[in-house]
Amino acid sequence: MQCYWLPSDGYFQNCLFSQNLLLTITFYPTEVEKRIGDLKLVHLLSNELLRVMCTTISDKSDIGELRDGLVFDALFAAVDRGNITFVDELTGIGPIFAASTDEHSRDIYMRAIEHRQDKLFTHMLGYVGDRHKAAASAMEDKFGNNLLHIVAGLAPPAYLNRIPGAALQMQRELQWFEEVKKLLYEGASTAENKDGNTPKELFTKSHKDLVSEGEKWMKEMATSCTVVAALIVTMVFTAAFTIPGNSPNKKLEKTYLDSIGIAFFSSTASVLVFLGILTARYDEDDFLVALPTKLFLGLSTLFISIASMLIAFCAGLLIMIPESWVRIPVITFAALPVILFVYMQFPLLIRTFRFTYLKGLSLSTVKGTDTKKTK
Repeated sequence: MQCYWLPSDGYFQNCLFSQNLLLTITFYPTEVEKRIGDLKLVHLLSNELLRVMCTTISDKSDIGELRDGLVFDALFAAVDRGNITFVDELTGIGPIFAASTDEHSRDIYMRAIEHRQDKLFTHMLGYVGDRHKAAASAMEDKFGNNLLHIVAGLAPPAYLNRIPGAALQMQRELQWFEEVKKLLYEGASTAENKDGNTPKELFTKSHKDLVSEGEKWMKEMATSCTVVAALIVTMVFTAAFTIPGNSPNKKLEKTYLDSIGIAFFSSTASVLVFLGILTARYDEDDFLVALPTKLFLGLSTLFISIASMLIAFCAGLLIMIPESWVRIPVITFAALPVILFVYMQFPLLIRTFRFTYLKGLSLSTVKGTDTKKTK
């Protein structure tokens, strides 16, 4: 591993920007262990370099020199990326960094919310302890936007693109709005900015296109799944009255009938749920719980119906050809559709459940900290 220090013309001209911290690393890995070791070394060197640079910065009090050296730009870039270590070290130098604002008079707290950095925001707000509600409610930029106005804007594409589907993206945006709303006093939700917009009005304007995309995405998903579920209903309804062969194996016969019954009722339920999605009104607030819940139930019942149908197929095959080598590859191939469906749709199923019932946002559980910081 070779390290090269990048030259700079000014005191801070090319420093403190993002997590790289002026460190360009060239790797020559030969083994996995060496690659992991190099990454650990990079992390240690980066942290040490950060501490050294913060020590040097602490001796400077000229704001103009710090601004020309891109120190404040580096701080806001770190906030935008959720780099807690970087922000902690820099804001720990003094109040000049903790209270710094960008060109829109937005401080590091507002920038963290704007870029949806929940862990960083909660971490920073924890330093004010029990005063977090008053501190959060007092934040305002030069346009008269409070913290709720900021979160009412559309999230950056880099954040939204990590969430599958426009409907779940809209759900996440609503969850952010509700979580920030819990942090503020009641008056913040009705406060108007300089354009005369309340946070809710601004949210509706900013997310108008996302609501339309979410409706289109949900309807396309529901239409495709309804067709599949309807086909399963048709097949298992016919199979329910036809037991293949005359098998002395009553267990297989019972498995066949049970699987047919489960497949029929679960696929019927899936059709009804997806029809409910197709006929929904698609109001803005429906994306928070109602529509994701229907999507989760529809996909769950569809998965159960597909699995049950294939179990019934395998049981019927064993009844008809109880001692044939053919049944092994057939049963193996019969499992492929289930595996394929799980591979393609199970991540969406899990994310829908997690985003709906395990939100993953901790803004409303801000706790104090023992770490001493200068704010």
